[in-house]
Amino acid sequence: MAERQTIHLMDSCIEIGVSFQPPTQVQGGAAGITKVKALIDTGSQWNLIDEDLIKAHNPPVLERLMNHGVARSAIMTNHRVWFMLYSGVGNMLHETGAGGINLSGRMSPWRVILGRKFLQGARFTYDSTAGIGELEILVSPQGFV
Repeated sequence: MAERQTIHLMDSCIEIGVSFQPPTQVQGGAAGITKVKALIDTGSQWNLIDEDLIKAHNPPVLERLMNHGVARSAIMTNHRVWFMLYSGVGNMLHETGAGGINLSGRMSPWRVILGRKFLQGARFTYDSTAGIGELEILVSPQGFV
C-alpha cells in the first residue's frame, strides 16, 4: 500500500543522498550514500548530476537520449542512480536515471538537479515568489511510485 510523505522546503535546494549502486541497508540507514545538495528545477526535463561524481563512481549507463535545447541538441548519457530523500517520517529511496552536467568552475551549492523526470511522481505547492514550498511524494514499500 502506497502512502504520501511531505517534505517542507526552505529554499529550492534540498539535501539528498546519492548512490550509484543499490544502497545497502544498515542499522539506522543505508551505506554507500553520498550526501549532496540538490536543486529542484521545474524547468529541467531531466535529472542531472555533477560529472565529477559520475567519473568517481563509474555508474552503469541506462540509455542515451537526444536532448533538445534552445541553442542546440546533444546526446545525453543517462546513468543509473539512487536518490535518498530525508523526511521527518522516514527516508525515501528513488531509483532513476541522471545525465551528467559539468559544474567545475561554478560556485553553485548543489551537485544534482532534480528535474521533471523526478517531479513527475510528486505533487508540490508552488509560489511564484518563493518557488516550491513543499513536495508531496507517493511512496510504496519499494520506494517512490
